[in-house]
Amino acid sequence: MTNTRIYIGRLPQRASEQDVYRFFKGYGRIREVVIKNGFGFVEFSEVRDAEDAVFDLNGKELCGDRVVLEFSRRHPRDRDRGRFDDRYSRRDSRYGPPYQTPYRLLVENLSTRCSWQDLKDFMRDAGEVTYADAHKIQRREGIICFATRNSMERAMDKFQGKDINGRRIKLVDDSRRKSRSRMTTTEHIVRTVLENLRVSANDVERANQLKEEANQFFKDQAYDVAIELYSSAIELDPKVPAYYGNRSMAYLKKELYGSALEDAETALSLDPKYIKGYYRKATANMALGKYRLALRDYEMVKKCCPSDQDALKKFTECQKIVRRIAFEKAISCDHDHKSIADSIDVEKMVVESDYKGPHLENGEITVDFMKELIATFKAQGRLHLKYAYKILLEIRKYFMKESTLVDIAVPDRQKFTICGDVHGQFYDLCNIFDLNGLPSEENPYLFNGDFVDRGSFSVETIFTLFGFKLLYPRHFYMSRGNHESDVMNKMYGFEGEVKSKYNNQMAELFTEIFNYLPLCHVVNHKILVCHGGLFKSEGITLDQIRGTNRVRQPPDEGIMCDLLWSDPQDANGRAPSKRGVGCQFGPDVTEDFCRRNGLLYVVRSHEVKPLGYERHHNDKCFTVFSAPNYCDTMSNKGAFITITGDNMYPPRFTEFDAVAHPPVRPMAYASSLFGFN
Repeated sequence: MTNTRIYIGRLPQRASEQDVYRFFKGYGRIREVVIKNGFGFVEFSEVRDAEDAVFDLNGKELCGDRVVLEFSRRHPRDRDRGRFDDRYSRRDSRYGPPYQTPYRLLVENLSTRCSWQDLKDFMRDAGEVTYADAHKIQRREGIICFATRNSMERAMDKFQGKDINGRRIKLVDDSRRKSRSRMTTTEHIVRTVLENLRVSANDVERANQLKEEANQFFKDQAYDVAIELYSSAIELDPKVPAYYGNRSMAYLKKELYGSALEDAETALSLDPKYIKGYYRKATANMALGKYRLALRDYEMVKKCCPSDQDALKKFTECQKIVRRIAFEKAISCDHDHKSIADSIDVEKMVVESDYKGPHLENGEITVDFMKELIATFKAQGRLHLKYAYKILLEIRKYFMKESTLVDIAVPDRQKFTICGDVHGQFYDLCNIFDLNGLPSEENPYLFNGDFVDRGSFSVETIFTLFGFKLLYPRHFYMSRGNHESDVMNKMYGFEGEVKSKYNNQMAELFTEIFNYLPLCHVVNHKILVCHGGLFKSEGITLDQIRGTNRVRQPPDEGIMCDLLWSDPQDANGRAPSKRGVGCQFGPDVTEDFCRRNGLLYVVRSHEVKPLGYERHHNDKCFTVFSAPNYCDTMSNKGAFITITGDNMYPPRFTEFDAVAHPPVRPMAYASSLFGFN
């Protein structure tokens, strides 16, 4: 019988759960830590993680004392529990429920047309297959487990290099390696590609091979791998503009605009006539809101290619934006600013007799209204314009009175849920509520920014969130993300979606409302929750955040910018952000900020993670991302955090998979100016 539970003997009395988590950090996902008087238990998610931990750490010091580690007997609570979770029990009943064994192979270079069932059927000729998965952790890669070592070795001999759906697979014995939960999958794939390159006479030819491999991964939307392979090509042959141009495009796909801009400029320094370099620069500058610089780039393209209709179109569209911004600035100097809300008269709007959606009786949002609204959206219905405006005008009034930093009090034993980016993935948002319960006074939520853009159901998503905010104003919280901004909404589809489903006036009203959203929350004086991260400047305090003016479009620097845009890094200190805005901050920065402000840890979002979450900085910083299979391409899980008022550390993560949605592709409403639709 496999065992994931470790007994910890000679455990010092002074050792806390946090000490135990840190002791076992890096050996895989930990399900539970239990501290007793002089001993304890730690339970891992995977058997191999537990085995590695016992092998490496038995006899090592924990809080100054040497501890004894050994596998425990099965926990009493598990005796009556089924061995396998529902996710696997549904998948194959012909040969019993799937389960992982130590006799495990990685299947590399797997065709994207090959499913886990195809892989399992193919491998059965070697022996009994107990588990199979395909493209779950990384595209073009699968996992296969056998009941015996003989079967695994037979598969290695029989199927190594065999063709499945047009690709020759590579089988790697994973039975003796440490858990892939601790491996950098991107590095592993890059290493495999490098090992399998054709023998080349010189670096130039080898670099070109790497570029071709990178192009294929780019087409498969494996942008992290593509970036690493383009980088390897550049190391071998640093004078080829196309390598920088291609990597720049991959950076754009990852929203790393600073790095994209740098590569585009390098490409142009090598060849001033490299037209794609100007395109890359223009796109990055547009994303950073630097429209005049983008216009110069498009003008260069137009000069170099006067008959190129696409270049002319992009130049014209960008020119319109620059002129509109100049006009808006001019009239704002001559007149007092007037809210778009002042021009909306809801009472004159008529609800037609054939309208099938929910009605706002007496203008009040109720539980029944919210349930009917969700059902209407699921059926691809629409909320009537009158009711949509009522919600928006009420939410505007509410957020106008809100603070930049909102304090949340969570009572003892009450569950509190924190969700990350949902990015217009309405059906996955509904799945969160199915898994974790609808919001209520007994089931409060905090959604941590990036509600819209990319996903093509952003309108449905934002009205659902705004509805719950009005229904439970002190039990449902929303903080601003970098995508709650005019520049991002124009680029990534929300503005286009609102104009398509409603009108231009409503798109302007959303921009105004987003300006009033809080920038962050503090839970029980101990947890800072913000979308991006910490600060470029030293010594920032919570009181400084409270005093920050948020009612504006995000600036290029300062507290507001960093809260929306920054990312954690492994190295100490600070570094310029690859995004071109915000910064990267290290473990020492997080430690100092938490100590200075009396916090346990920071929760942030802003980045896709394979499991939907990631731990950073000695468990002082956590990322949570709640949009599974992001943009229908990333194959990541989503996750959310739950805590209780009397048990805030460590936060508990729940992973979940993507659910089906109607056949509307992501970015369907994005502007063609940016080349995303």
